[in-house]
Amino acid sequence: MSARTSSRRLAALTAALLLAVGVTHAAPAPAQAADPVVTVTAANGSVFSADDCKGQTQTNITEPIRVTLTRSGDASASLDVALSYGGSLASTSGLPVQATIAAGEAQVVLEASPETGGDLTVDLTAGAGYTIGSPGSASTSMSQGIADLGCNIGDVSTTQTIERGTTPAAIDVEEVAYSPPDGLVRSVEGTVPPGTAFHLDGTWDGVATELGTFRFSEFFCEDDGWCPYRADIEVIVVESGAIPPVTGTRPPAAPARAVPGTPQLTG
Repeated sequence: MSARTSSRRLAALTAALLLAVGVTHAAPAPAQAADPVVTVTAANGSVFSADDCKGQTQTNITEPIRVTLTRSGDASASLDVALSYGGSLASTSGLPVQATIAAGEAQVVLEASPETGGDLTVDLTAGAGYTIGSPGSASTSMSQGIADLGCNIGDVSTTQTIERGTTPAAIDVEEVAYSPPDGLVRSVEGTVPPGTAFHLDGTWDGVATELGTFRFSEFFCEDDGWCPYRADIEVIVVESGAIPPVTGTRPPAAPARAVPGTPQLTG
């Protein structure tokens, strides 16, 4: 038998032996899918606030800050993305330190509604299952508009001087308060001259019994307690002498309350 024939028989026997014991060539492993790439963008927000005629503050979020996380690549599974924050609104934004992009979705939008103006930076931080792309950081801000209702807090809108033993003159409180609409709830706070009674329609009863300067205000309020109009009144009681006439000033027009939308002043 030739050496060539022996080599062929040996190869055939080896192949048969491998088949008998179940040895086969393993298929190559599939290529590992690349992690999705995540980026972040942000849009500015705005807040509008006003103090009423009692100093109460009302705030309206006219536009929240919006932070958008976007992934490219495989979106078949949900993805948790880690975040960190900086800026003056970092501790008050209410945004999470981890956000989830849902399975089948390429984006998630986060909203922040801080009630004060300020700036905010949002940074993607490293985590499992994703790669940080560009931009991996975003800067945004909350602008703040403040309305002045024209209440002239601390100023006196109407002053009159009377003699002790006389009655103050009637006051056109609607004119002093810059014509509040009908239906508002009226109330008085402050000190009227002892011996007199002031009525919400601006009239008086009784006579002043003590000397001095007496200041009070009539407020015009909505049912929820928001008070957009006020009439400040001052009565000076003297013993005798020339009595100056009643004087009054008209405060500037003002909005009834802070409302969503572009900050503006209305009558």
